[in-house]
Amino acid sequence: MTDLILHLENLLADIEALDTLHDCHPDKKAIHRLRVRIKMLKALVILLKWYFHDLDPDVLHATKKLFKRAGVVRDWQLLAEFVRRSGANEKVLQELKKLLRDKEDKAYKQYQSACRKLKKDSVKKIKFLLKPYIARMKEQPQAYFEKAASDISAQLMEKQMPDKSLHKIRREVKMLLYNLKLFYDEGSLPDYLPFQHLFLSKADKLLGSWHDATVAEGLLQKISASDELTRAAKEAVLQIVGAAAASANASRLKFKYDINQYQK
Repeated sequence: MTDLILHLENLLADIEALDTLHDCHPDKKAIHRLRVRIKMLKALVILLKWYFHDLDPDVLHATKKLFKRAGVVRDWQLLAEFVRRSGANEKVLQELKKLLRDKEDKAYKQYQSACRKLKKDSVKKIKFLLKPYIARMKEQPQAYFEKAASDISAQLMEKQMPDKSLHKIRREVKMLLYNLKLFYDEGSLPDYLPFQHLFLSKADKLLGSWHDATVAEGLLQKISASDELTRAAKEAVLQIVGAAAASANASRLKFKYDINQYQK
């Protein structure tokens, strides 16, 4: 079992270290790392709130805007990957890359502002508020894991899975995985769970790919109507929209196939 106090302190230290990054443009890995750390922190809070209902539901208010702003930067970075793989001619490719760089730079300025507003006192307050609840955790949180897994299983049994449902399952799978890793090795998950780590990991990966492609599809559709692009670039964007939609659908179908295999 992971030392939960140390886990909390490490997460907050990683997030706090971003104060030194807002003066230079962090790469995709840094932005992704920040968002993962904030999601892991959120997962810990969800676990604690299961047992301690008096925990302030807005305890992570200080990190919410930072998470959102970092997400916008990452969305433009991911979209740039779709464009690079599009096979568009060099002239169109350069035009699209310039537009995406401009969009990312604008999003990055908002991210910088959110970094500056994440005061050190805010991070210390999160630690101050959460440590007493962690200290009260005296046993393995089996009841939480059983309920979280049961909720996911019920959703997986549904015949219809619109985008809204997939988003919800994706979030809950991710939160469950983060918290399971705090208490169990990957190869030794508890027998009371209705599925094992391999299924959860595959679901997380497939739903992540589906989400990225869906986000790219939506952003590309907006860009296709932009007056900033030439006609040739707009036509290329519409082709990439089709590729993103196909990628999203492939991940969705593979996810549903894996669910059927899991249920047999």
